[in-house]
Amino acid sequence: MLSISVAIVAFICLYHALYVLPRSVFSAGVVVAMLCVFYFALALFSGRGIPYVKNFLAAMIFAMGVGIPVNVANSSLLITDLNEVLYAMRNTGLVDALWNLCDMIVKTLILVFLYCREVWVFGLLCMMNITAIDLWEKADAESDEALAYSHEATLTLGLVMLAGGALLFAAMRADEYSKPYFYAVMVAAALLQVMNHYRERFSMNALRILADVALLVPLPIFFVVIG
Repeated sequence: MLSISVAIVAFICLYHALYVLPRSVFSAGVVVAMLCVFYFALALFSGRGIPYVKNFLAAMIFAMGVGIPVNVANSSLLITDLNEVLYAMRNTGLVDALWNLCDMIVKTLILVFLYCREVWVFGLLCMMNITAIDLWEKADAESDEALAYSHEATLTLGLVMLAGGALLFAAMRADEYSKPYFYAVMVAAALLQVMNHYRERFSMNALRILADVALLVPLPIFFVVIG
């Protein structure tokens, strides 16, 4: 029964991806899928230290997935369609197909991250969330107090920079609609720092849950302000 349910859900998702979604959104989703493959390949070769690069990539992939429906759907003219890649593969050769593929990837990344500060700021917040859990686990496993303190200081620096950047965007560059968003990011970063400072009072499992809750707490602020 479970396998039948999974097959039905997979079929519905595939149908919507191929025939319902705008071509620009589908093409951007292909870029995200390629980045996911790269992420899993990177994860295989990650060392025992804090995987900052892997965490950054995971966070940005998640932020892209959230931001693509908003930023790409209304900007189809800026995105090289996947159909152009397939057309070049069938008619003009592999070189042209690879060129169109690279063009699609670059334009998608530019559109999602360069034209929308909210996406990559959210991605940085997600990265700090993932990294916080890694650093807390590493600090608990280390017997060297100096090393554990350095982990805490590293996380503190990142969270302070993120909160400061969000405040700067809200004060100088954001419009009235975007300001609540950056204030919400600032509050989430502050909550993560509070947990970082008082982490010894909580178990590791509690910290994992609270770190995710910290990302949700600012949502009422956002909706109240824009409402």
